[in-house]
Formats: sequence, structure tokens, C-alpha cells
Amino acid sequence: MILEALVLGLLIGTWRGGRLANLAEVRWRWPLLFVFAMLWQRIPFLMVREWPALQPAVVWLYLSSYALLAVAVGLNWDDPAFRWIGLGLLLNFLVIALNGGRMPVWSTAVDIARLKVNLTPAGAATSPHTLMTEATRLKFLGDVLPLPPPYPRPRVLSIGDVFLAVGIAFLLIRGMGTRRERRTEARPETAGTA
Repeated sequence: MILEALVLGLLIGTWRGGRLANLAEVRWRWPLLFVFAMLWQRIPFLMVREWPALQPAVVWLYLSSYALLAVAVGLNWDDPAFRWIGLGLLLNFLVIALNGGRMPVWSTAVDIARLKVNLTPAGAATSPHTLMTEATRLKFLGDVLPLPPPYPRPRVLSIGDVFLAVGIAFLLIRGMGTRRERRTEARPETAGTA
């Protein structure tokens, strides 16, 4: 959903009269930490395919990516877009942490989205996802929102994913804003001044 959020943010930012070049002037703190943490979410599962002995550590390595993301969000908390991102990450972290370190997926949503995924115990060994069961906690925060065909990239999303996507799109829209908007945000008027 991150790709769609990026595209939507760029389209809306352009429609509002913003410019892509304005993004170069934005001073987000430690942006590469955010990028690295997002990539790190996938790396442990790729590593365990090559080195099965790492299996016991995969969950902790995966959850460590959320610690890095929390730091990245915290460093930029003054930007409202990062609050949306932080909320999405928190919701995803809660459901993952309470379900053995993997995101539970509703099988009906997988069927509606017409996805072919192997989430049996054997297949889930190298996946950050697991099938939802009666024992799953906070089911409503799992991957329960299907995006079926004709959507070009069918998938199943969580509520946290939606908040995360909104935050990313909002981040780009604000960053692309016109210079006048950016000056207004940087120097808000103080009530009661002469």
C-alpha cells in the first residue's frame, strides 16, 4: 500500500498546485532511518530462507523494525503526517506482537482478493503473516480488508495499513505544498498581536 500512497500523494500534491521540487526543501529528521526500518521488516524472512537456523530469532528481528520505525516517527512527531504514520504503525505492532510476531490474515479476505498465498505452518515460516484462527487476538486489527480485482495489485490490508498510507500521502501533499503554504506553516500568526 506504500506505493499507492506515494502515487496518490504525488497526484493530489500536484493537483493542489504543489511542486515535486518542494520536497527537496523539506527537512525531515533521519529519513533514511525510516527507509531502512521498512526494508528491515522483510530482511529477516529473506535471511531465514537461506539460513533456517535463524528461525528462532526471526520474530525478534522483525519486531525490532518497529522499534526503529518508532524512533523515526518520534523524531518527526511535530509533523502531523507522522502522527498518522505513527498510529498506523502502532496498530500493526499491537496485533503482530500479540499474535506471535506475525500479522494475522483473515482467510475470507484472501479468497475475496483472489490471492494465492501459502500460510500453512510450513509456508508461514518464511512469511511475516499467519492465518487467523479462533485464538487470534485483536482480529479486527489484522489483515481483514480485501482489495480484489480489478484493482491492479490485489491485496489484503489492515486498519493500520490504511492509517499508514494516509500518513504517507499526507506527508507528500504537505511537502509539495506551495511556498506560500510552507511559509504560513513555518510562521503561524499569533493571536492578539498588534
